[in-house]
Amino acid sequence: MVQDIHSYERDQEWLALLKILAVGNRQIEEGRVQAAEDVVGRLRAKGRES
Repeated sequence: MVQDIHSYERDQEWLALLKILAVGNRQIEEGRVQAAEDVVGRLRAKGRES
């Protein structure tokens, strides 16, 4: 198959996005998630420590 560079780069970006989504779904299935409130709270606490 022959395709122009723009199409190739677009396809590569889509594939990268799909891989990221697949990893995210796997982490959700494995229970490896954190509530956004908890993460934001920890980041704010670290910011106060600095």
